[in-house]
Amino acid sequence: MRSLLARVFMRSFLIQGCWNFEGMQNIGFAFGMAPVIEAVSRTKKERIGLLTDHLTYFNSHPYFASAIIGAAASAQLQRGAEAGNEIREIKDTLSNPFAALGDSLFWSTFKPLFSITAIIAAVWGSVLSPVIFLVLYNTVHLWVRGMGFMHGIRGRMDLMRYVKRMEIPNLSIRLKRITIVLLGLLAASLAFFLPLPMVSGESAWLRVVPVVTIFIVGLLIKKGVGILTQIYAFSLIVLLICWLS
Repeated sequence: MRSLLARVFMRSFLIQGCWNFEGMQNIGFAFGMAPVIEAVSRTKKERIGLLTDHLTYFNSHPYFASAIIGAAASAQLQRGAEAGNEIREIKDTLSNPFAALGDSLFWSTFKPLFSITAIIAAVWGSVLSPVIFLVLYNTVHLWVRGMGFMHGIRGRMDLMRYVKRMEIPNLSIRLKRITIVLLGLLAASLAFFLPLPMVSGESAWLRVVPVVTIFIVGLLIKKGVGILTQIYAFSLIVLLICWLS
């Protein structure tokens, strides 16, 4: 059983491997469920029928999709071919809320937070800044995938209780505040620690670039531009400062 579930979990990483506009992640979902279908089906015709049932529309956040696949696999193993309605209910009930939670937690929170952390490391002279970003981001990403799948296997209700305990909206707000603090630290680093020309020199104007950058970012925030776009714009300005100095 453990080897079977391990195969399902590993296949969940390919949820977007055959993404399409008609069914979104439906082929990836069916691919993840294939080992379970092979275990519960008795004939080739039954196996084809179960796979076809899993090709209905499915779209969620790719990291939280593992949890939904886990809950669907649990229902399939317990009820076999009779689990069709329950699995459709699991997909319909969880896919949209998990998509919203995942977008808020990863695209709008963890990615900007760890991006700024890596940029600060680069400004302070660390050549490992890309590694820092990859380690931090993927540690959280893999933990969410793994724990979500485990709780999904235990059942839909256990999975929902687990997600509720995470308090993702409150967590996102707290982490975004930390991101703003790190953004200020990055501005200070650019203003005082980069080897820019002497203040009395012709290029002294470079000292005001970080302050102007923060002002521009503030305007972007007011206009509703996404925080990830702000970080990418800030990164380009960092590279420009380094090149001009």
